[in-house]
Amino acid sequence: MIPAVILAAGESRRMGNIKPLLPLGNGSVIEHVIAAHRAAGLHSILVVAGHAWPGIARALRPVGVDLVINHRYREGMLSSAVAAVQFLARGCPPAGVLFSLADLPRLTPEVIRFVSQAFLDRPDRIVMPSVRGRKGHPIVFPWSIARDLPGYQGPDGLRGLRDLHRDRILEMPVDDEGILLDLDTPEDYQALVGRPNG
Repeated sequence: MIPAVILAAGESRRMGNIKPLLPLGNGSVIEHVIAAHRAAGLHSILVVAGHAWPGIARALRPVGVDLVINHRYREGMLSSAVAAVQFLARGCPPAGVLFSLADLPRLTPEVIRFVSQAFLDRPDRIVMPSVRGRKGHPIVFPWSIARDLPGYQGPDGLRGLRDLHRDRILEMPVDDEGILLDLDTPEDYQALVGRPNG
């Protein structure tokens, strides 16, 4: 199977707390996200941390995933994707890389599995889910494109590289808004855990 890269390096400014470490169920948000990827059959998982990385490293110690520290996280999400690709390039290059976000706790194993299988069926395509025409995560890049990330100088980060190859995008429609519902604000988190605001 392809490796999953979970991007968890952001500063969580609007949330006011470190989003991946927020409590959820019997663990944290990032543990929940990792569990969803494992339930989808992706067992090679790499987490890229940056801001507050020591806390994320402690939380992940019993989980058993690879961790890469992106010290350039203030440059944006692209820098974390680059750090992941550089790490993966040290080994046997995979057929593709699935990029996911640490703040998408409503992302289900079914959607992850659906997108992953679509890529395995069409490994020359950039595969991503969409709901009612809105593109979401996770997104799978063929290695032939992902390996170019360290040299990409264009705008809009991962999205820009994706759109540079728009003729190779394969959208997989799903009926699941979890591909869009990231945690940005305290209100998002309260809605997730079922707490009233305030």
